[in-house]
Amino acid sequence: MSSPGRNEPCPCGSGRKFKRCCGDPAKTTVSPPAAAVASLLATAQAHHRAGRFAEAEAGYRQILAAEPGHPDALHMLGLLAHQLGEHEAALPLIVEAIRTRPEGGMFYNLGLVLRALGQLQAALESFDKAIEAMPAFADAHAGRAATLLDLGFAEEAVASYREATRLAPDLPDIHSGWLLAIQ
Repeated sequence: MSSPGRNEPCPCGSGRKFKRCCGDPAKTTVSPPAAAVASLLATAQAHHRAGRFAEAEAGYRQILAAEPGHPDALHMLGLLAHQLGEHEAALPLIVEAIRTRPEGGMFYNLGLVLRALGQLQAALESFDKAIEAMPAFADAHAGRAATLLDLGFAEEAVASYREATRLAPDLPDIHSGWLLAIQ
């Protein structure tokens, strides 16, 4: 993950060069108003969804420069690192976001990171916390099921796959998980 170059357009959408906008340290020392942070976050998330990862990262980092510990920016930066295969970098970011504001989606993403790192028992606990916070979160049930299967608990995995399927019958990859669980 890297920031845009100094002469590249700023990812915040201002139309200015990065060095004259978000890349200017003098501009990141003053906390922007909440509406500006919300706008920066929305822009960074739009870049993230569109696959413009460098721009998304720059936006999340700009928020963190202005508001260290911002839970959404930490969480999304951690998720981005996970999606780029940088699981070790993702872990402390998501853990810190959870310390600030624990939410079901954050626990789910922490579970994904822990599972990718092979920390299966901790991943299972994270998926359980996500389900506790959001009982109808089908992806969390599917993550729990896949982790149970990894741990060798096929019967429990089937029950979790069943619940995920009940909640979201069209959930991607759920059917392949079912096949593995019943073999």
